[in-house]
Amino acid sequence: MTDIMSEQQGGGTNDRIYCNCATVLAFLSAYASNASQMQTLFNAFDESAVDAIILPLKFAILINGNDTIDKSQLVSDFQAMLIDRLTDSAGFEEIDDDPAPIGGGEDEIFHFKGILDTLAYMLDKFARREICQKPDSAQMRMIYQCLNQSTVFKKLQQEDSISLDSYKLLCHFASLAPLKPVAGAAFTDECAEMMRDILDCMQKFYLDHVGAALQDSQDALLNIL
Repeated sequence: MTDIMSEQQGGGTNDRIYCNCATVLAFLSAYASNASQMQTLFNAFDESAVDAIILPLKFAILINGNDTIDKSQLVSDFQAMLIDRLTDSAGFEEIDDDPAPIGGGEDEIFHFKGILDTLAYMLDKFARREICQKPDSAQMRMIYQCLNQSTVFKKLQQEDSISLDSYKLLCHFASLAPLKPVAGAAFTDECAEMMRDILDCMQKFYLDHVGAALQDSQDALLNIL
């Protein structure tokens, strides 16, 4: 796994594999003979600047179940990084400070379309089931709070129009994010605020793309409602 992650400069591996390998490595670090190795691993791949590695690696270390070390600083560092990356490259060309390139073509190696796409995959695969993360866990609250603090959905809603790619990304995230009430009752405040912002965006823009993104809208609403 470390060999695959260390060879990211060659660009020959798709982002889903990077995300999976990074997450597994972080989960395995919970069983290291010296728990401080998690702290070393937390920043081990920062120089790679590959979000598909860095984001899931850090998040998985926070949720790997080994709390024998104080992770408060790691949580703080992760929050700052995530808000910064969402602001720069969430995946919305209309509002990103540093828009990520959008890949195309069936023969191209798969890459996530910005941070929101990366988050959608990571949360769906590794945080949806309660055995991994409960809806009201501190780390799920933190993820949604970072999304709220980045104001990406609020800024998107202020646009007069958005592209089909941006609308599809919005719906894609909404269809995969673990949006579950706490014990069958209410949603956490952080999750509820984010859902309201997403629904506001969908309500404003869905008619512009209803012909090309009807299924995307349905998938998002099915997960939310």
